[in-house]
Amino acid sequence: RNKDGSLAMIAVVQGHNPKAQSMIDEKQHMKPAGPGDPLWEDVLLHGTLHMHTDSILREGLIAGGHTRDRAHIHIVSRIDAFGSKAGVRDSSEVVIRIDMRRYYMAGGECWWSINDVLLTPGLIIDGRNVGIEPKCLIGAFDRRTAENLRPLFTPRTDERGRIRGAE
Repeated sequence: RNKDGSLAMIAVVQGHNPKAQSMIDEKQHMKPAGPGDPLWEDVLLHGTLHMHTDSILREGLIAGGHTRDRAHIHIVSRIDAFGSKAGVRDSSEVVIRIDMRRYYMAGGECWWSINDVLLTPGLIIDGRNVGIEPKCLIGAFDRRTAENLRPLFTPRTDERGRIRGAE
């Protein structure tokens, strides 16, 4: 930190929790992203685990998932079949395809990190962060087999995995 308390340096490019992110001036560390810029593609990708796929396809992508413990959703232009890539954990089993143009045109704010990962906090509607809504998700596929995945018809659950309304 500088003497005035402002943040002088950050040790990671992305992956901050909301409290840490609130101390960062995004305009100093990231570039605005949108259609027409050289890195932009209308369909981009997000890596996740099988266990989250159904809720993502039904409810959308939320930064940090049900815990909302992250400031941004991480999105990339490509994901290798094996190995790590900036913005995607090596443990990611599933790839979610996102219609970024639709998301952006709906009002989604996007930023490029220094290592070309697209970051977005999610779409704010009526003061509530709804993330990337299901209507902007094109689908999902298994990272290793390329099999298309569809959500199972299961009851919605709360953040603790319980069926909503169940005692």
